[in-house]
Amino acid sequence: TMKPGEKTEYKASIEVKGHLLNQFAMSEHAGNLRVATTTGAPWGFDESNESVVTVIEISDEGLTEVGQVGGMGKGERIYAVRFIGNLGYVVTFRQTDPFYTLDLTDPKTPKVRGELKITGYSGYLHPIEENLILGIGQEATEEGATTGTKAALYDVEDLDDPKVVTTWSPGSGRSSAEWDHHAFLWWPPESIAVLPVRDWKNDKAEAVLLKVENGNLEELKSKKLIKLKLKQQVRRKQKHKAKHKFKLKRQKHKLNKLKQNQRFNIEVQILNLR
Repeated sequence: TMKPGEKTEYKASIEVKGHLLNQFAMSEHAGNLRVATTTGAPWGFDESNESVVTVIEISDEGLTEVGQVGGMGKGERIYAVRFIGNLGYVVTFRQTDPFYTLDLTDPKTPKVRGELKITGYSGYLHPIEENLILGIGQEATEEGATTGTKAALYDVEDLDDPKVVTTWSPGSGRSSAEWDHHAFLWWPPESIAVLPVRDWKNDKAEAVLLKVENGNLEELKSKKLIKLKLKQQVRRKQKHKAKHKFKLKRQKHKLNKLKQNQRFNIEVQILNLR
């Protein structure tokens, strides 16, 4: 941690092939930097393109490449990537969405464990449970033409066989959560994802709430939102009552302690008089 007045000091640098997508394409874990890149130019598609994850060891001597795994998305480019502990998830796209699972347990031999192909793509990946990843992106035709916002729920319990549990798509629109993760909200107490959707086709912009429950993605409409708000109000009242009850209990405890001290002082005074 840098202290006020300290300056950034150059330590080391290293080159890796390809280009980065965003901040999620780099992750430091257990003394290693994992970097996900796509070879070739950062625009358009080229049949020679491939996506690669490089593992770099960070030490006092500098930065050293210790492992690499490639061959992902031939002729495609990375649209989303997420590293979580010893695991990695990469989405490439051109016509379909290969969703790759990576095992990075051994930095020297990173491995692609699984590959899942579905239409469309995910532009942002967010872990919501231990074995569930929520992807926000676009649905697309078999030819790769995008058709509108899509949310996909991936089950990654078996790295060798990732699955899509369910998807949600309104049929049009686009969400800025694809390229700006600040536009996305995951609300763990209610298992709700919130994302903005702008639909130029139907001339509307709205915040969409998706409830994740029992392997389903359900869009919450006005009636269900009212029920949810009422449920929250009940919880707040219960929490307030519990807090008030605890406060009264503490006050009662202090009062009893004070009374005990007063009795002790009176007894001491009586003994002194005797």
